Parts: sequence; C-alpha cells; structure tokens
Amino acid sequence: MFGAELSLGLPGPQNGQADPEGDHLLVLARGPQGYHRLCRAISLAHRRGGQKGRPVYDLGELGALAGGHWLVLSGCRKSTVRRALTARPTPESSGAAAEALGQLIGLWS
Repeated sequence: MFGAELSLGLPGPQNGQADPEGDHLLVLARGPQGYHRLCRAISLAHRRGGQKGRPVYDLGELGALAGGHWLVLSGCRKSTVRRALTARPTPESSGAAAEALGQLIGLWS
C-alpha cells in the first residue's frame, strides 16, 4: 500500500521541513486506482498553491477525488481530531473532536 501525509492549511512553503505546520491527513491508496487519484490530488494542490512547497488542499475536492479508493487515518498528532482533543482539555473537547471526525467521515463515506 502506498500513501502520503497531506498538510492542510500551510501558511507558507515548507520545503523539506521535517514536521510541516498545519493539520495533517494521512491517506493510504487502495490499489493502482487509489494511487492515481492520490497523485492527482497532490498535483492539483501544488498547482493551486502557486509556489513550490506549499500545496493548498480543498477537503471537498479530496473527498470527491478519493472515490472510495483511499483509507484516511485521523490518528496523526497534527490531525484535526487530535488537535480538537488536546487544544482544549475540557468536556467540550470531546464534542469538538467528534465534530472534526464527523466531517472527515462525511467526506469519505
């Protein structure tokens, strides 16, 4: 299986930075069709970013491009779900995490 960690919401080029800023989304491709779709998504984001090292991803577009050919993991320490849980360690943080997870599930289900 092949995949990529996509960095969402980058403030500027990350050129080779080991731990890029932004929220992270780990995508694993299911077979050749999934890999083709993932490469397309990455290419579109780099073109949209307008400068090397700063891809600009659109979550709605990613959901459409996936077409059921990706496994999307939310366990990265910089995922929207994890950030929601750790940014505000209160009873409300579990609600924010559930909302972030719900958004991701809606895109890929």
